[in-house]
Amino acid sequence: MVKITMIGHSTLVFDFGSVRVLSDPCFSDTMGFPRIINPYRRSPIKLTLEELPKIDVIIYSHRHSDHFELASIKRMDKNLFVFVPEKWMAEKLIKIGFKNIIQIKAWEERDIKGIKVTAVPALEGSQGLPQVGYVIVGNGKGIYFGGDTMIFPEIEEIGKRFKIDVALPPINGVRFLGRQADMAPDDAADAVIKTGAKMAIPQHYDLLFGFPLNLAYKAPGMPEDFEKAIKRKTNDVLVKTLGSGESIEI
Repeated sequence: MVKITMIGHSTLVFDFGSVRVLSDPCFSDTMGFPRIINPYRRSPIKLTLEELPKIDVIIYSHRHSDHFELASIKRMDKNLFVFVPEKWMAEKLIKIGFKNIIQIKAWEERDIKGIKVTAVPALEGSQGLPQVGYVIVGNGKGIYFGGDTMIFPEIEEIGKRFKIDVALPPINGVRFLGRQADMAPDDAADAVIKTGAKMAIPQHYDLLFGFPLNLAYKAPGMPEDFEKAIKRKTNDVLVKTLGSGESIEI
């Protein structure tokens, strides 16, 4: 059994019993962005960092502030195992005092406390920054965490290499100055189907901006849009949308 708990946006806890994994920890109301540009969450988080169960492993998809938020990571245990996709992030964590940093590339894997963590390809659509997704396998379950990716050719390879029980794709379809930067609901539905997952939990739809950045930044995709896209394409995938603090056991 694995228990999945939504914190908000792309921050989730994956509890395998003997080990707990935290993805892209971001706990502030501004999600790491300067308050002057009016960032805000669609919904407040209902679990604080201090209320989390003991965390053993952190997985980071990429360096954007709503995923790699230094204010949150500074408050965490510096002995945790931390996965990052690039040297710049690793150096930041070393300066903060983290001791167990694992810089990882697509298709590399590590065994940590009885689970297997594999970095998988991802495509960062706005700046071309290094990014990965992750497949975590433990307790007989396979979980695909998509981070903040665009859809990419290797998504089918994930389904071939792993038995994916639950896929967690980004869904908000961010457009900045008209350029798409991650999966929209229709893309996310295609991605889930290609992984072979039978359950999908949408993530990455909390971040919005007020004036003036909202004139350039659009994030229209919502869970209901993703669920409709799945239903148009297949009857074989169950969509479970989790609010902050809500969990599901698989």
